[in-house]
Amino acid sequence: MFSDNQITEESFVEDINTILTIGEIPNLFGKDDMGNIKEKMKKVVTRMMKQEKEASGGKADKEIKDEVLLNEFYTRIQNKFHIVFLMSQTGDNLRNYGRMYPGLVNNTTIIWFMPWPAEALVEVANNSLMQLDFEEDLRKNIAFFFGNAHTKVIELSKQMWNELKRLYYVTPTNYIELVKGYTEILKMKREEIGGEIEKLAGGLAKLDEAQNNSNELQKNLAIFQNELSKKSKDC
Repeated sequence: MFSDNQITEESFVEDINTILTIGEIPNLFGKDDMGNIKEKMKKVVTRMMKQEKEASGGKADKEIKDEVLLNEFYTRIQNKFHIVFLMSQTGDNLRNYGRMYPGLVNNTTIIWFMPWPAEALVEVANNSLMQLDFEEDLRKNIAFFFGNAHTKVIELSKQMWNELKRLYYVTPTNYIELVKGYTEILKMKREEIGGEIEKLAGGLAKLDEAQNNSNELQKNLAIFQNELSKKSKDC
Protein backbone atom coordinates (compact mmCIF):
# COMPACT_ATOMS: atom_id res chain seq x y z
CA MET A 1 0.00 0.00 0.00
CA PHE A 2 1.44 3.30 -1.12
CA SER A 3 -0.04 6.76 -0.70
CA ASP A 4 0.57 9.83 -2.85
CA ASN A 5 1.67 11.82 0.21
CA GLN A 6 4.63 9.43 0.50
CA ILE A 7 5.96 10.51 -2.90
CA THR A 8 9.09 12.47 -2.06
CA GLU A 9 10.69 11.83 -5.46
CA GLU A 10 9.15 11.45 -8.90
CA SER A 11 11.08 8.22 -9.43
CA PHE A 12 8.79 6.47 -6.92
CA VAL A 13 5.85 6.74 -9.30
CA GLU A 14 8.02 5.65 -12.23
CA ASP A 15 9.04 2.50 -10.34
CA ILE A 16 5.43 1.71 -9.48
CA ASN A 17 4.44 2.19 -13.11
CA THR A 18 7.22 -0.18 -14.20
CA ILE A 19 6.14 -2.84 -11.72
CA LEU A 20 2.55 -2.57 -12.90
CA THR A 21 3.54 -2.68 -16.58
CA ILE A 22 6.28 -5.31 -16.84
CA GLY A 23 6.54 -6.70 -13.30
CA GLU A 24 10.08 -5.55 -12.56
CA ILE A 25 12.28 -2.56 -11.84
CA PRO A 26 15.35 -2.46 -14.11
CA ASN A 27 18.69 -2.94 -12.35
CA LEU A 28 16.99 -3.55 -9.00
CA PHE A 29 18.78 -6.85 -8.34
CA GLY A 30 22.54 -7.24 -8.21
CA LYS A 31 24.51 -10.21 -9.53
CA ASP A 32 24.38 -12.08 -6.24
CA ASP A 33 20.63 -11.52 -5.98
CA MET A 34 20.07 -12.72 -9.54
CA GLY A 35 22.17 -15.83 -8.85
CA ASN A 36 20.01 -16.70 -5.83
CA ILE A 37 16.83 -16.04 -7.79
CA LYS A 38 17.91 -18.30 -10.68
CA GLU A 39 18.97 -21.03 -8.28
CA LYS A 40 15.64 -21.05 -6.47
CA MET A 41 13.59 -20.70 -9.64
CA LYS A 42 15.47 -23.57 -11.22
CA LYS A 43 13.93 -26.00 -8.73
CA VAL A 44 10.46 -24.59 -9.30
CA VAL A 45 10.71 -24.59 -13.11
CA THR A 46 12.26 -28.07 -13.17
CA ARG A 47 9.38 -29.42 -11.12
CA MET A 48 6.82 -27.69 -13.34
CA MET A 49 8.42 -28.92 -16.56
CA LYS A 50 8.69 -32.44 -15.17
CA GLN A 51 4.98 -32.49 -14.36
CA GLU A 52 4.12 -31.15 -17.81
CA LYS A 53 6.30 -33.71 -19.59
CA GLU A 54 4.96 -36.57 -17.50
CA ALA A 55 1.44 -35.49 -18.32
CA SER A 56 2.28 -35.46 -22.04
CA GLY A 57 4.40 -38.62 -21.90
CA GLY A 58 7.74 -36.95 -22.77
CA LYS A 59 10.97 -36.29 -20.88
CA ALA A 60 11.94 -33.08 -19.13
CA ASP A 61 14.79 -30.99 -20.48
CA LYS A 62 18.02 -31.27 -18.51
CA GLU A 63 19.20 -27.72 -19.25
CA ILE A 64 16.98 -24.76 -18.55
CA LYS A 65 17.91 -21.39 -19.98
CA ASP A 66 18.21 -18.34 -17.75
CA GLU A 67 15.58 -16.55 -19.82
CA VAL A 68 13.01 -19.21 -18.93
CA LEU A 69 13.84 -18.90 -15.22
CA LEU A 70 13.60 -15.12 -15.21
CA ASN A 71 10.42 -15.11 -17.28
CA GLU A 72 8.77 -17.45 -14.79
CA PHE A 73 10.05 -15.28 -11.91
CA TYR A 74 8.60 -12.06 -13.32
CA THR A 75 5.39 -13.80 -14.36
CA ARG A 76 4.90 -14.85 -10.77
CA ILE A 77 5.50 -11.29 -9.61
CA GLN A 78 2.89 -10.00 -12.07
CA ASN A 79 0.36 -12.61 -10.92
CA LYS A 80 0.94 -12.49 -7.16
CA PHE A 81 2.31 -9.04 -6.33
CA HIS A 82 -0.45 -6.49 -5.75
CA ILE A 83 -0.13 -2.74 -5.29
CA VAL A 84 -2.69 -0.50 -3.62
CA PHE A 85 -1.90 3.03 -4.77
CA LEU A 86 -3.87 5.66 -2.87
CA MET A 87 -4.32 9.03 -4.53
CA SER A 88 -6.38 12.07 -3.63
CA GLN A 89 -8.40 13.83 -6.30
CA THR A 90 -7.29 17.13 -4.78
CA GLY A 91 -4.70 18.94 -6.86
CA ASP A 92 -3.12 17.98 -10.18
CA ASN A 93 -1.24 14.79 -9.19
CA LEU A 94 -3.98 12.34 -10.18
CA ARG A 95 -4.40 13.90 -13.62
CA ASN A 96 -0.67 14.35 -14.27
CA TYR A 97 0.38 10.88 -13.11
CA GLY A 98 -2.42 9.25 -15.10
CA ARG A 99 -1.21 11.03 -18.23
CA MET A 100 2.53 10.45 -17.68
CA TYR A 101 2.36 6.83 -16.42
CA PRO A 102 -0.19 4.75 -18.38
CA GLY A 103 0.37 1.71 -16.17
CA LEU A 104 -1.52 3.47 -13.38
CA VAL A 105 -4.63 3.42 -15.60
CA ASN A 106 -4.20 0.42 -17.91
CA ASN A 107 -2.99 -2.13 -15.33
CA THR A 108 -5.07 -1.17 -12.32
CA THR A 109 -8.65 -1.30 -11.14
CA ILE A 110 -9.65 2.21 -10.14
CA ILE A 111 -11.96 2.43 -7.13
CA TRP A 112 -13.46 5.84 -6.46
CA PHE A 113 -14.25 6.40 -2.82
CA MET A 114 -17.62 8.06 -2.48
CA PRO A 115 -18.38 10.68 0.22
CA TRP A 116 -19.01 9.29 3.68
CA PRO A 117 -22.63 9.31 4.86
CA ALA A 118 -23.50 11.55 7.80
CA GLU A 119 -23.97 8.54 10.11
CA ALA A 120 -20.44 7.32 9.39
CA LEU A 121 -18.98 10.78 10.02
CA VAL A 122 -20.68 10.99 13.40
CA GLU A 123 -19.57 7.46 14.32
CA VAL A 124 -15.92 8.20 13.45
CA ALA A 125 -15.96 11.38 15.53
CA ASN A 126 -17.70 9.60 18.41
CA ASN A 127 -15.08 6.83 18.47
CA SER A 128 -12.26 9.39 18.40
CA LEU A 129 -13.78 11.32 21.30
CA MET A 130 -14.18 8.15 23.40
CA GLN A 131 -10.58 8.52 24.56
CA LEU A 132 -11.42 11.87 26.14
CA ASP A 133 -13.23 12.39 29.43
CA PHE A 134 -16.64 13.66 28.31
CA GLU A 135 -20.20 13.42 29.46
CA GLU A 136 -22.16 11.10 27.19
CA ASP A 137 -24.59 13.74 25.90
CA LEU A 138 -21.84 16.30 25.36
CA ARG A 139 -19.70 13.85 23.37
CA LYS A 140 -22.65 12.92 21.14
CA ASN A 141 -23.45 16.58 20.49
CA ILE A 142 -19.83 17.36 19.56
CA ALA A 143 -19.66 14.32 17.24
CA PHE A 144 -22.94 15.38 15.61
CA PHE A 145 -21.57 18.90 15.11
CA PHE A 146 -18.44 17.56 13.39
CA GLY A 147 -20.47 15.38 11.00
CA ASN A 148 -22.97 18.16 10.30
CA ALA A 149 -20.21 20.73 9.65
CA HIS A 150 -18.39 18.42 7.22
CA THR A 151 -21.60 17.62 5.34
CA LYS A 152 -22.46 21.31 5.16
CA VAL A 153 -19.05 22.16 3.69
CA ILE A 154 -19.57 19.52 0.98
CA GLU A 155 -22.93 21.05 0.11
CA LEU A 156 -21.43 24.55 -0.06
CA SER A 157 -18.54 23.32 -2.22
CA LYS A 158 -21.08 21.92 -4.72
CA GLN A 159 -22.91 25.24 -4.65
CA MET A 160 -19.64 27.07 -5.31
CA TRP A 161 -18.99 24.83 -8.32
CA ASN A 162 -22.49 25.40 -9.69
CA GLU A 163 -22.33 29.17 -9.28
CA LEU A 164 -18.63 30.03 -9.71
CA LYS A 165 -17.25 26.93 -11.49
CA ARG A 166 -14.55 26.67 -8.82
CA LEU A 167 -13.67 23.28 -7.39
CA TYR A 168 -13.13 22.88 -3.67
CA TYR A 169 -12.35 19.32 -2.61
CA VAL A 170 -13.57 18.05 0.75
CA THR A 171 -12.07 14.64 1.53
CA PRO A 172 -12.35 12.25 4.48
CA THR A 173 -8.75 13.20 5.29
CA ASN A 174 -9.93 16.75 6.00
CA TYR A 175 -12.54 15.40 8.37
CA ILE A 176 -10.11 13.11 10.21
CA GLU A 177 -7.64 15.99 10.56
CA LEU A 178 -10.45 18.15 11.97
CA VAL A 179 -11.35 15.61 14.65
CA LYS A 180 -7.70 14.84 15.36
CA GLY A 181 -6.84 18.53 15.65
CA TYR A 182 -9.75 19.12 18.02
CA THR A 183 -8.73 16.27 20.33
CA GLU A 184 -5.09 17.39 20.36
CA ILE A 185 -5.98 21.03 21.12
CA LEU A 186 -8.44 19.93 23.81
CA LYS A 187 -5.80 17.75 25.49
CA MET A 188 -3.27 20.59 25.34
CA LYS A 189 -5.73 23.11 26.77
CA ARG A 190 -6.81 20.72 29.50
CA GLU A 191 -3.21 20.24 30.56
CA GLU A 192 -2.55 23.98 30.36
CA ILE A 193 -5.67 24.97 32.33
CA GLY A 194 -5.16 22.05 34.70
CA GLY A 195 -1.70 23.40 35.50
CA GLU A 196 -3.15 26.86 36.14
CA ILE A 197 -5.81 25.35 38.41
CA GLU A 198 -3.14 23.53 40.41
CA LYS A 199 -1.18 26.77 40.77
CA LEU A 200 -4.27 28.66 41.92
CA ALA A 201 -5.25 25.87 44.29
CA GLY A 202 -1.74 25.90 45.74
CA GLY A 203 -1.89 29.70 46.15
CA LEU A 204 -5.29 29.49 47.86
CA ALA A 205 -3.98 26.80 50.19
CA LYS A 206 -1.07 29.05 51.14
CA LEU A 207 -3.47 31.96 51.74
CA ASP A 208 -5.68 29.77 53.94
CA GLU A 209 -2.62 28.60 55.85
CA ALA A 210 -1.46 32.21 56.30
CA GLN A 211 -4.98 33.21 57.44
CA ASN A 212 -5.01 30.43 60.02
CA ASN A 213 -1.56 31.41 61.24
CA SER A 214 -2.69 35.04 61.48
CA ASN A 215 -5.74 34.08 63.54
CA GLU A 216 -3.58 32.01 65.84
CA LEU A 217 -1.13 34.88 66.27
CA GLN A 218 -4.00 37.27 67.08
CA LYS A 219 -5.25 34.90 69.78
CA ASN A 220 -1.77 34.64 71.26
CA LEU A 221 -1.41 38.42 71.06
CA ALA A 222 -4.64 38.90 73.02
CA ILE A 223 -3.37 36.53 75.68
CA PHE A 224 -0.05 38.35 75.86
CA GLN A 225 -1.84 41.72 76.14
CA ASN A 226 -3.89 40.48 79.09
CA GLU A 227 -0.75 39.22 80.82
CA LEU A 228 0.99 42.51 80.05
CA SER A 229 -1.90 44.46 81.59
CA LYS A 230 -1.75 42.35 84.76
CA LYS A 231 1.99 42.80 85.09
CA SER A 232 1.61 46.54 84.51
CA LYS A 233 -0.94 46.76 87.32
CA ASP A 234 1.31 44.66 89.60
CA CYS A 235 4.22 46.93 88.82
